Amino acid sequence: MLNLLSDTSICTGDSIILKATYPGADYVWQDAKTDSIYKVKATGLYKVTSTLNSCSIEDSTRITVNTYPNSNLGKDTLLCGIPTYILKATFAGASYLWQDSTIDSTYLVTKNGLYWVKANNKGCIKYDSVKVTLRPKPNVNLGKDSIICGDTIYILKATYLLATNYLWSDNSIDSVLTINKRGKYWVLVNDSGCITKDTISIILKPVPIVNLGNDTMLCQFETFKLKAKYPNAIYKWSDNSSDSNLLVNKAGKYWLSVNDSSCISHDTIEIRYKNLPIVNIGNDTIICGATNYQINSNCPFAKSYLWSDNSTDSVLNINKNGEYWVIVNDSGCVNKDTVYIVLKAFPIINLGNDTMICQDKNLKLKANYSNANYLWSDGSKDSNLEVNKAGKYWLSVSDSSCVTADTIEVRYKNLPIVNLGNDTTLCNNATLLLKAPTNYQSYLWNDLSKQNTLLVNKEGMYLVIVTDSGCVAQDQINIYYLNNPNVTLGNDTTLCDAFPFYLKASSQKANYLWNNLSTDSIIQITQSGNYWVKVYNVCGTATDTAKIEIIACNCYMYLPNAFSPNGNNLNDVFLPISNCEITHYLLQIYNRWGVQIFESTNPSLGWNGKLNGVLQTNDVYTYQVQADLVNSNKSAAIKHVSLKGNVTLLN
Repeated sequence: MLNLLSDTSICTGDSIILKATYPGADYVWQDAKTDSIYKVKATGLYKVTSTLNSCSIEDSTRITVNTYPNSNLGKDTLLCGIPTYILKATFAGASYLWQDSTIDSTYLVTKNGLYWVKANNKGCIKYDSVKVTLRPKPNVNLGKDSIICGDTIYILKATYLLATNYLWSDNSIDSVLTINKRGKYWVLVNDSGCITKDTISIILKPVPIVNLGNDTMLCQFETFKLKAKYPNAIYKWSDNSSDSNLLVNKAGKYWLSVNDSSCISHDTIEIRYKNLPIVNIGNDTIICGATNYQINSNCPFAKSYLWSDNSTDSVLNINKNGEYWVIVNDSGCVNKDTVYIVLKAFPIINLGNDTMICQDKNLKLKANYSNANYLWSDGSKDSNLEVNKAGKYWLSVSDSSCVTADTIEVRYKNLPIVNLGNDTTLCNNATLLLKAPTNYQSYLWNDLSKQNTLLVNKEGMYLVIVTDSGCVAQDQINIYYLNNPNVTLGNDTTLCDAFPFYLKASSQKANYLWNNLSTDSIIQITQSGNYWVKVYNVCGTATDTAKIEIIACNCYMYLPNAFSPNGNNLNDVFLPISNCEITHYLLQIYNRWGVQIFESTNPSLGWNGKLNGVLQTNDVYTYQVQADLVNSNKSAAIKHVSLKGNVTLLN
């Protein structure tokens, strides 16, 4: 009997002895070894066969070699400025036990101490421990980069109570550093192995020198430029402007703040003003009708005067047009005034003598003076005025403020009174004597006759022109002639199926009366009968009679709704068909866009589907046909047809 143990496991580096002892038996292992024992160090399936007296038995077992967990927590550690730290013992498939009995694969360190872990991988156990020290970083702050204004030395401080040593950028080791020039400086502060570094840039800069000068007195309206005189800086004036200069034009205290890289200096100046002498020699002036003029400076207490002609009195006498100026000096403050003087004659205007004109005439009044301003009695401002009624008219002419006026009276004479009367209609062979009044000087008719009367015997327009003392009037009249009425209703007529039929009795400027009491010039016939009409006007009366008979004549017209012009002689042409004779025929074909593409007045000529020799596309087309259908078997009775519809072309 063989028994190699149950399946089992060992740890890396360990071994196990398998025993197959059976007295007198032979053994063969899976690798052909023949000992009765077998030493195992590796994972695998191990088998042995035992033979005794030709009888064999076999047994096997599986041995698994498990790895020791790799749980290395590292070297003892100093951590600066880190409040917590995570220890990791991760090994796939292992279980863990920390010093505080927690069993996670990681451990959160929050305080100084000695930490250990026991890792177990399927019975293979390994221990590790580590000492962790958590220490804050030294708190070192040299401050922000700075510009130090007005100082030549400056002390940097890096004092930290727990520090063990200091090291500055110049290799000094005190807690403070005294500097006397601009530059970048750093310090290292060590607290038991935890080191902090800080750096600062220092600029030692003098305060800007600002001088706006002494307080100043200026003359009125004078300006004064204040200057900073310090380049490449930031400026702020008392009015919040920021230029390097400030232009002053009124009294007050003005200050300037100069900022050179945060180094600031100030200065203040007071500006006062003295009034200028008041000089007023008047507005530019036009002196009308004068040949000389005196200009007064109107500043009697001034220290001195200087005129444009270099004279130095307080007044100036002139005798010609021009620009004149004076400069007045009062205790160093100078003022000037200028005036332009024009010595000008009054404008000369003449509207003429009082005037009488004909009633239908206008009179143009003219200023006859150019380049001036005009004002007429009606408020108009043109150089001319059109007069069309009696009255007094005046004109005021202003030439550079020099004004002259004139007045004229305009009276009107009545025109001749001419009236030939209203337009007149006469009957044939009648005459009319046209008359103009007899108390005027002359007459002229459109036939060039010159009497005050004219005998009319034909149609036309007649005009007479009458003249009296230079005033002219005219009148005209239209004369029309009217014929005696004439009417004919045509022959007696037989109509077919009572299609619309009308009797017409047109005559020149006439009235109408039919036997049915209609007063129109045309009536529609709807039934058989004798019809008469009476036509009359101021020149006479005419009558006529017609007999109209309406019968059934059985005339019809048919049109196909499709045709196929394919050359097979069957239904190749679109053509109306009638059982009666067709007269007064008109056939028209339109495409779908309303364009006419075919027309025929021959009843035997139909549409073959072509336009200009080109066969049209398959489509629906519109037709219109009008015709008179004549039934020769029924007294040549006529039926009028008017048809409209659609036809389809099929190729």
